[in-house]
Amino acid sequence: MINQQLFDYIKQQLQQGAANEDIKAMLRSSGWPDADIEDAFSGLSPASGNNFNLANKNLKPKAFRIISVVFFLTALLELLSSAFYLLYINQYIALASVPFLNISLSTVYSIPITLIILGILNIIMGIGLWRYKNWGRLMAIIFSSLIIIYTIYALYGDIVFISQKVTRWPILLIYCLIDVYLLLSLKPEIISKIKGLIINLNKKTLSALLIILFVAIGGGTYLFSRNNASFPDNQKNTPPGTPALKQNVTFEKIFEISTLENASPRGYIDLSTSGKNFWVTDKKLAFIVTYLGANNSSTRQLIYDGKTVPFDSITPPKSENFRSGDKIGGKITTVKQDGNGYSLIMDGKVYEKGKGSIREIVDYNGTPAYVLSNVSKDVIMYKGKKASKEYLRIGNLKVIGGKLAYGVLKELTSELDAVLVWGDKEYSTRYDSVVGYVDSLGIPAYTASNFLPGKDKYGRTIKAQYLVRGDEEIFTTKPGEEGIDNGTELIDVAGNPAVIVRNIFSQNSYVYYAGKKNFEGYKIYYIRELNGKLAVLVEKDKTQSVFVEK
Repeated sequence: MINQQLFDYIKQQLQQGAANEDIKAMLRSSGWPDADIEDAFSGLSPASGNNFNLANKNLKPKAFRIISVVFFLTALLELLSSAFYLLYINQYIALASVPFLNISLSTVYSIPITLIILGILNIIMGIGLWRYKNWGRLMAIIFSSLIIIYTIYALYGDIVFISQKVTRWPILLIYCLIDVYLLLSLKPEIISKIKGLIINLNKKTLSALLIILFVAIGGGTYLFSRNNASFPDNQKNTPPGTPALKQNVTFEKIFEISTLENASPRGYIDLSTSGKNFWVTDKKLAFIVTYLGANNSSTRQLIYDGKTVPFDSITPPKSENFRSGDKIGGKITTVKQDGNGYSLIMDGKVYEKGKGSIREIVDYNGTPAYVLSNVSKDVIMYKGKKASKEYLRIGNLKVIGGKLAYGVLKELTSELDAVLVWGDKEYSTRYDSVVGYVDSLGIPAYTASNFLPGKDKYGRTIKAQYLVRGDEEIFTTKPGEEGIDNGTELIDVAGNPAVIVRNIFSQNSYVYYAGKKNFEGYKIYYIRELNGKLAVLVEKDKTQSVFVEK
């Protein structure tokens, strides 16, 4: 004869999702005979083969179906996101065109692949839970635990693939509830006790607990967003005493040479893609000239400070970027990298080492500050600690006005989102993308772009580009007609930014400097700062000329 008390208990445990063997083990440990246990189980409908051993659907906990719906909806969102990403893949490939970012195609293509894999996993877990399969429950527990760990790390480490901290809190809460329920479902008696406690709570107590929960989530979100806020657009960051821009500048020609047949002298100034044949050293201008003679003969000469000098008599142009073996703080600094990570060595001693790779280094107050790159994130390290938030990519590290300045890619979005960070603040958020930037007497001067919906060869349409010093927007290109090529064509001359602007449809160009367009009608090659003045190499009618500001 079936013991009714025992039968009701087994039904209750099965409702909570307990497996047959777990229930039997608990009853044996409580002293129930095996015969009574088997008789009670025999009174239930035969098991239909599911791993939860709940043959009667009415006994199956509805929470498993609700959780499976959550996984199905998550899978739908991930698969739709991957489809949208692939639809606009050209825009993401265009990230490689941002001057200071090092974006590989493998990174671009890994995003939709990852979303598709996650979508498939969520579908599998949803099916397992919907059918009350124990493997589905175990998969969901492991997956939810990993999401919880990842999201907590993202809240403090600013991982880029969960876009905003405001959305991370709900994600964390949902997966914590899922994980706790699924874990407790392994021990149904605990769920029964929790249900009893909730039932015994009155409405006022439940309302108070819900209010406390929402206040805690809202307060945490506010504090995180406040601590990571960017400069408002109307906040003035230009330091007092910054000199006014120059006005009404004029130029004088200091050198001229032509390739015309009747020209004397006849020849040309050597050009290079990096501009290394037209440089300033020891505050004097240097460039290389090839003179053309009879019978196709030619002679190369180095012009320095207006005079012909031997090639080995002056210092060649040096890259501003750090090279292994340069000195930082008076110490010879080298970088060694292998499959195990990196070592930063100063005067033969290991200064710092760790996982990842170093991409850029600057001398910051006599100490190395460097970009540490890992698979999916970059961060700036200084004195063994993080000196920046983590971003998808960081590049073009400089020191401006005693603060670190660098360009970052915050996350992969439908538009390029390259931002200039100065100190610990995102400085250029009113524009879609920063092109390049320089030190302008202790404040950043930068070029930036805004985009319109539509596509060019990079998947973007430029609305306009801008030249900005501090908070002052000093120049805007003609929309659809003009463009600033890249950051190498922006320099600063004693607090006055100068930039080469080129016509999109022709080779016409000019230099915007000191509040006006200069050298319109010329082809502009290079601009250089020379003792607080602007030097320019131009060409017109097969004649090259060097002009220097008076």
